[in-house]
Amino acid sequence: MNKKWSSDKVKDVQRWLVKRWPESFAQGPDLRPLSLQIHKEILEHRDEYPQLSGRVVREVLKRHTTSYGYLYGSTKHDKRYNLKGEAVGLVSGEQREWARSTLKAKQKEAQKIRKEARQKLKEQRRTQAPTAKKNATIRPAPHGLANRVSASRSSESNGPVIKYKTARRRIVKPDTERTVEIAS
Repeated sequence: MNKKWSSDKVKDVQRWLVKRWPESFAQGPDLRPLSLQIHKEILEHRDEYPQLSGRVVREVLKRHTTSYGYLYGSTKHDKRYNLKGEAVGLVSGEQREWARSTLKAKQKEAQKIRKEARQKLKEQRRTQAPTAKKNATIRPAPHGLANRVSASRSSESNGPVIKYKTARRRIVKPDTERTVEIAS
């Protein structure tokens, strides 16, 4: 199946829309709702940007109107705006409720994905931890440190012994100010 539009075309049209009408299409946390017939207004500008087609504009608007910022803006704002930034209509209660429920569903899905990723990471760490202990080698500590650290560990544990170096501290005193007199 040969598509007439590709992801690259859609991204190019998105960039053009943001450059041409930044107040309507720029990304953000609180976008203004667009008028219901905005696709017709966009398609009137085909002479400016020949890559505009009905399918590409439909895909661009689908991506834009299902973004978090647009859905949040639809729940917050009362009016819809055209490309010129003029208020042309109202956001109905049904549309606001649809935006609110869609936003909650997207947030739940994102939380579920993050939770699954955390669990997967925990499982990876859990499966790697026992093998790391089995493959660990115990190296002799530098002079005099073995007695301090290993005395606290019982001889029955199988894990590697962690040994720390003692910190050496130096006190650095500032140089005293010297006044040099030059004879003239």
